[in-house]
Amino acid sequence: MDYQDPVPNELRRMINFEITPCPACASGDYKNFLGVPDRFNIADGNKYSLVECQKCGLIFLNPRPRRDSVAMYYENTGYQPFLSTQEHLSTIGKVYVAIRAFASRQKRDLIEKQKRSGRLLDFGCGTGEFLNEMQGSGWKVQGIEKDTTAMKFARERYKLHVTSEDLQNCRFESGSFDVITMWHVLEHLHDPLTTLSEIHRLLHPDGFLLIAVPNIASFDARFYKENWVALDAPRHLHHFTPRTMEYICKKTRFQLERKRPMPLDVFFNVLMSEKLMLARYNPSTLRLPFYGGRGAYVASVSFIKGILSVKSGSSLLYVIRKENSAD
Repeated sequence: MDYQDPVPNELRRMINFEITPCPACASGDYKNFLGVPDRFNIADGNKYSLVECQKCGLIFLNPRPRRDSVAMYYENTGYQPFLSTQEHLSTIGKVYVAIRAFASRQKRDLIEKQKRSGRLLDFGCGTGEFLNEMQGSGWKVQGIEKDTTAMKFARERYKLHVTSEDLQNCRFESGSFDVITMWHVLEHLHDPLTTLSEIHRLLHPDGFLLIAVPNIASFDARFYKENWVALDAPRHLHHFTPRTMEYICKKTRFQLERKRPMPLDVFFNVLMSEKLMLARYNPSTLRLPFYGGRGAYVASVSFIKGILSVKSGSSLLYVIRKENSAD
């Protein structure tokens, strides 16, 4: 395929971007899908290119930061998953932290409806709030977090067993975990299939995997387009739909048991998308009520659509088991 590098400026070349085939099926046949700004660096005017694979349908960032250069994009103080490491939070940051605490309890309730206790691995555990919730309920927990500041926070604040090692280097025994969770992590990984294959080895035959990811087929994603905050370029490398998630599950010998919307995510995604639009377009004060009303409308419609049809949810939670495993 004759593909033009849409990132011509010298700055991005200096930080080593790479062009990649489809991370799901290795096809080189893809077409341009959307240009997306970095929500933390709007002023530079750069856009990152999302493409759509013509074979499997996966939407992915291309070119993308190489593994050794991607960490710099997580250093902004506004990056929500690591807000706990900051001493002073904005109003939105405080709202996020409060919602996260509530969401951690919901996640525990969901897991314990299927399994009351056991060993749990949280891949991409951030600052450890969810793991702390599970540990407090009697679970034996371990976490993996590549960001060393977040990892140290989880260790020191909650006394958790967290490592920054690559999953393949952790030397866990096969079948070690009854539950493995990935809360908004899969979209960040350079090689999601390799990671899922290793998770397949680590998961107990009767265990299950939970994956939460934004849904690029949702109503709010289609409404906001390049301003949809969950695109989060260049940190999010892949964007999934129920169809592409089922495809990668099959490729890694998993079966997708069921999926469900994550209702709280739509309100956060809409709020942050509206905030991004305000930052990009700087409207007059007189138009601010319009933005607020529009956000309320989009959140309400997307929430209802997600309830009526799970495929339309802003973010989706997938319950996944090994192929032919017992329910």
